[in-house]
Amino acid sequence: KMVMKNGPYPDGYFYLNGTRVNAYQLIKYEGDYYYIGVGNKYVTNKWQYVGMKDYVFNGTDVRPWHHSFDDKGRMIGYYEGLPNGRDIGEIYNLKTTDGKSIKSGLLIRGCELDNANYYYPTDIIDVGIDRLKNEFNVKFDMDLRDSTVGGLDAFDEDVTHKYYDMAMYEQIFTDEGKEKVKEVFTDLANPDNYPIYMHCTHGIDRTGTVAFLLEAALGVPYQMLVYEDTLSVGSYGNKIVAVYNKLNSSYSGADFKAKTEAYLKDCGITQEQIDTLRQIYLEN
Repeated sequence: KMVMKNGPYPDGYFYLNGTRVNAYQLIKYEGDYYYIGVGNKYVTNKWQYVGMKDYVFNGTDVRPWHHSFDDKGRMIGYYEGLPNGRDIGEIYNLKTTDGKSIKSGLLIRGCELDNANYYYPTDIIDVGIDRLKNEFNVKFDMDLRDSTVGGLDAFDEDVTHKYYDMAMYEQIFTDEGKEKVKEVFTDLANPDNYPIYMHCTHGIDRTGTVAFLLEAALGVPYQMLVYEDTLSVGSYGNKIVAVYNKLNSSYSGADFKAKTEAYLKDCGITQEQIDTLRQIYLEN
């Protein structure tokens, strides 16, 4: 149990499990990360830069970045053992324009788990793999990388592993890119594939592009689409804004949701598949 030492004159430290710890740092408590700021108070509902001076990075997969914290003070978009890993249904305030929430436990996004390109200590990655297998019961490993990366199946034989060589950002507007989008969204529109772990190498570019299109088709507003994208360490949101601008100017529709739907149809996705996606992901 964590006990904050507070009073009329905060003394600049707090106690964690009976041990005195300096304030102004990121701490881990019961699987979540919290940031302790001015007056020994949790940082809530804001972006907070977490740097090398704020805590020891060894033994974690959290990187120096502008991280976001929810109304309870928990870091948003972090799963232990899954760099850039998050369930899009658990992201604070990621709702559609008509107030619908995205269901949790369906799509977890993140980085590669085989360390083919992106090295993390094995014991850290093993935590993520175990969570995906035993907590989320993942059935489909949607690997957006090219099959030539030399990656390995991170799961057992009962989990389907498929490569896509997915396009990223403005590449999705080429003929080849549209074919890739069609392939990915055909599998996303299949209810039998869930729960899904979707990833590329870092969980930023290809994964971010697919997540942006999916969330836009569900009806998530533009500001939250960019916000969700920038939860990935390494994303500044500028590249995904270029995708928004291209979709917004090139396709017709009453709003951005309708324009994204028009784009997906241009890729060969049917109205039935789009409706199925919304049935899969959106709360009633």
